[in-house]
Amino acid sequence: MGVRNLLGHCLDHKEQCVEFVDLVQVAASREEGIEILCDFYNVQYLLAASFWKSLSLVSENPYLQLLGGEYASLGEYISKLIDDLHSLKIKLVMFVDGAKGTSLDGFQQKLSTWESRHFQDLKKMRESLDILHQRRSMQQSKGDRLRPVLLEVQILESLQHCGCEVVQCTSFEADFVIARNLMNRPNAFAILSNDADFCVFDNCKFIPFELFDVNKDLGLGQKQRLPRKPARLEVGLISSTKVWTSLGVRYCKSSFL
Repeated sequence: MGVRNLLGHCLDHKEQCVEFVDLVQVAASREEGIEILCDFYNVQYLLAASFWKSLSLVSENPYLQLLGGEYASLGEYISKLIDDLHSLKIKLVMFVDGAKGTSLDGFQQKLSTWESRHFQDLKKMRESLDILHQRRSMQQSKGDRLRPVLLEVQILESLQHCGCEVVQCTSFEADFVIARNLMNRPNAFAILSNDADFCVFDNCKFIPFELFDVNKDLGLGQKQRLPRKPARLEVGLISSTKVWTSLGVRYCKSSFL
C-alpha cells in the first residue's frame, strides 16, 4: 500500500538509509546461495517495463506494447533472467497477494486506491485509442500503457516454468507474509519491492527498483533482446533500522511478526 513520501525520503538520504552490496558476491560466499523475496504485483511491472523498453529499442518499433501480443518473447526474456540468476545462486521467490474480496478490512483500506487505478486505466485506454487513430503520437503520451490482457498470466507461467518458487497468499496483501519469511527462511537475504511499507517491520531490508542493478549489468531496458548474465549485481539495501535513525525515531520492537 505504501507509506506516502517515505520511499522518496530514503532515496533522497541514501548516505543514511542505504547500504550498497554486490548480490553475486554475497551469494557466492554462502553455500546455499541467497533468496530475494519479491512482491509479485510490484515486481511484474519492473519485468514488463524493462522487457517492453528493450524490445521496442531492438525492433525500433515504439508501438509494440500497444499491440500486446509478444508473449513468447516475454517468456524467453524472463526465463533467461531467472536462469542466469539461479546459476549465480540468486533465487527469486515470488509472493502473490490474496484475491480482492478475501479480506474485508483489506477491501475497505484499498477501495479508494483501486478506484483511482480504474480511472487511470480508463485514461490510458483513451490515450491508446488516440494513438491508434493517429490523434496523438507516442511521443505526446509518455505515460504507461495498458497492460496486455494475459501479461500477469504469462509472467507467472514463465516464472514457474523455470523453477521460480511462487507463494500464493490466501488473503489481503502479501507484505506481512514476505516480512515474516525474511525472518524465518534461512537463505532469505532481502526483499525486492517499491513499497516502503517494509520499513515498518523489524530488521527488514528491501531493494527498491531504482537501486536494483545500479550499474545496469543485467542490461534491463537496454537495446538488447535478452538480459545479460552479470559478473556483479550491485544493489542498494534500505534497512528499517537505518530509516528509523534517519527520521530520528527511537527503535521500538514491533509486534507485527
